[in-house]
Amino acid sequence: FLQFYFVSAKENIEKILKSQGFSNIKLSYIGWSSVAYNAMFDEKDYIIRIPRIGGSGFDTYIKEHAILEIIAGNIKSVKVPRTHLYESDELKYVAHEKIIGNGFNIDSFEKLSNIEQDNFCQSAANFLSELHSINIDEFSNISGLRWGKLETKYLRECFEKYLKFLKEEKWEESFVLSKREIDTFCN
Repeated sequence: FLQFYFVSAKENIEKILKSQGFSNIKLSYIGWSSVAYNAMFDEKDYIIRIPRIGGSGFDTYIKEHAILEIIAGNIKSVKVPRTHLYESDELKYVAHEKIIGNGFNIDSFEKLSNIEQDNFCQSAANFLSELHSINIDEFSNISGLRWGKLETKYLRECFEKYLKFLKEEKWEESFVLSKREIDTFCN
């Protein structure tokens, strides 16, 4: 039954996306809180995220969109994904303009030459400098955004839940952060 339901839902989603102008629609990821598709629109690549039932919901996408719009308007050193929110009776989703690049991890960084490491660090420093120059008041109108200091203990608990979930689901290859990177970050 679940397989039939999933296939039916997938076909329905693809039909809705096609009716809104997307083409080359391919399921790319089924995650904890969303389902993701790759698709084309006006010859541009997009990542489409649709909240799963019981997931974080469309409200999270609304906040994410507002934050990225502020950041994109203030950051020049790196590409910031532009997002588009779609909300109808049939489907709610966010479409991210796809940015081609590489994910960061410590092991890859350590394999770079000293010059490449220096260039990366300079780029990261420029990005952080621009990010910290954004007036925090620009974010104050985003409904539901939480403010305050995150405690390291809370972060570590969240990371541990994340790692446990990935192991239980046998999604170890989906690790974005290694245990070593999490320890470094929390410390």
